[in-house]
Amino acid sequence: MSIGAVAQQNIYKKQKPGVKLSSGSTASNNLKAVLSDLKETKQTTGTSNALGTVTTKPIQAKNSMAQQVSSNISSSTSESIFRESYKGGKYIGTTPYTEGMRYVSVNDYKRENVRTVIPGEISGYVGLTTRGQNRANSKINDFLNWQNQQYQKMMEQQKCMDTAQMFNNISQGILGLGNIATGIIQAKQSAKVETPVDATVNELKQADTSAELQSGISELNAQQKALTTKIDNANQTIKEAQELKTDAEAQLQTTEDNISSTKKDIQTYTSNITKWQSSLQSDEATLKQLESMKMDPTSLSYAGVQNQIKELRINIKNTKQNINNAENAKQEAEAKLKELETSKQEYTQTIQTANNDIKMNSQNLETLNDQQEDVTDAIGKYNQKLTKMENKESDKLNSMRSQLAEYAKEYQSETDPGKKEKLQQKYAKQAAEYNQMVGSTTLSGYTAVGAQLG
Repeated sequence: MSIGAVAQQNIYKKQKPGVKLSSGSTASNNLKAVLSDLKETKQTTGTSNALGTVTTKPIQAKNSMAQQVSSNISSSTSESIFRESYKGGKYIGTTPYTEGMRYVSVNDYKRENVRTVIPGEISGYVGLTTRGQNRANSKINDFLNWQNQQYQKMMEQQKCMDTAQMFNNISQGILGLGNIATGIIQAKQSAKVETPVDATVNELKQADTSAELQSGISELNAQQKALTTKIDNANQTIKEAQELKTDAEAQLQTTEDNISSTKKDIQTYTSNITKWQSSLQSDEATLKQLESMKMDPTSLSYAGVQNQIKELRINIKNTKQNINNAENAKQEAEAKLKELETSKQEYTQTIQTANNDIKMNSQNLETLNDQQEDVTDAIGKYNQKLTKMENKESDKLNSMRSQLAEYAKEYQSETDPGKKEKLQQKYAKQAAEYNQMVGSTTLSGYTAVGAQLG
């Protein structure tokens, strides 16, 4: 479609939002100028333009300007708001530069923000308005927030699962430790051998009288005395074993030093013997060679050769003596080394025996200390029980003695033979119980009474 140029109207009113042309158009960028340029033309079917053929019906408008604007809007497409891209001196196409491909409505734009300002040669393209861009960004932000919330929920769930697993592991560990501790205690109890102290304590648990308690406590005191003697002997044995071990360790160190020194001496003797044997062989070979020489006794060199032969014989003799001495010294060192090795074994065995004695007596001492502690606790416990038992027996004996005195008094004042016989029976029964308690108590000041009144 073509738009003709018309004279610009002088009257200007604020325009409603509409399409703003690019700065590259021949028309003005001002909507006022665009409307002023419009002129009423008669539309025909089959009109063609650069954007294609558009067929419309005549629009009934109040005036020619409104009719022209309506005709233009109704025949526009989404591509009509774009201009061709121009770059490098040529057009490169008419591809729309927008976020979505949809037909554009005037409601998508405002007059003050129709154009998206982009640096460079594509700054003339039309993009989303600020409101449309914010709406698109809002959707993206909502999605990102949702993703973050889901991630946080997932992390919280994982933390809960990790925490639950941690407490489960702790509980399982506690149960396992408890089972182990219970098993150890049961094993110790099952492996524990009953001692004389245990037997005495078991008897004390069944004691009913102060005399029985006193007898058991006396036995505990005797056992404590015996344990004290055993503990002293164990401590003495440990002390002696430690002293023996310390002395043996010192002797072992000295022996090891002597062994090292003796081995060095043997090595030196061996080296010297090897060296002297080599020298001896060389001297003997030279001597044999000189002795085999046939020389004129009157020659000048004869005397020199004879002196050399004499010197070689002396050297050979000395070398043999040195070898013999070295071999003897080596034999003595080897014998000494053998003795030192034997001593080392003895000291090592002594140290090992001392360690075993210390270990065994330490374990025995620990057992004895435990038994003595048990005896001490038992003595204290049953002494308290004895005191309570004696107080109880004292009260009962005093009560029974008062009752016996009351029976005797009633018997003396009673004249009825039948009642006197009943009092006699009560007295005899009470007296027998009283005398039995007197015989089984540790209390002093109580003596047996007769079983008959009168």
